[in-house]
Amino acid sequence: MYYDCPNCGHCQRMGNLAKAVYKTSPFEFKDRECARRGKTFNAAARVKLGPCPGAESRSHETKEHGMNGSSQIDTFEEWTTPSTQAAKEYLNTRSISRAQYYLVVETPEGNWGKDMAGVYKEQR
Repeated sequence: MYYDCPNCGHCQRMGNLAKAVYKTSPFEFKDRECARRGKTFNAAARVKLGPCPGAESRSHETKEHGMNGSSQIDTFEEWTTPSTQAAKEYLNTRSISRAQYYLVVETPEGNWGKDMAGVYKEQR
């Protein structure tokens, strides 16, 4: 589920908690502020099913790597989109708040990613 801003089209994915709140109290989404423009809008009227437009789920994969004798877990969430523009738009709708968590979007022009530091283009 997601809702999009009528002013700029920014897509905000709804997590499990947001979905539960929406199902029991949709009025809680009446006055939402756009993450990009700061304008308030009625998100409850704009809720849609499925992923944000321009992104298709591809896979979720967890890889474990050991560094300097210690073990850390790197998580890679992989998606695919038809263009670089769609990838960047999708990545800008997501927040990464966990270290070693990488959101990767494959496009025909190359891979784009996002981690705690922000959006980046993967080097080949």
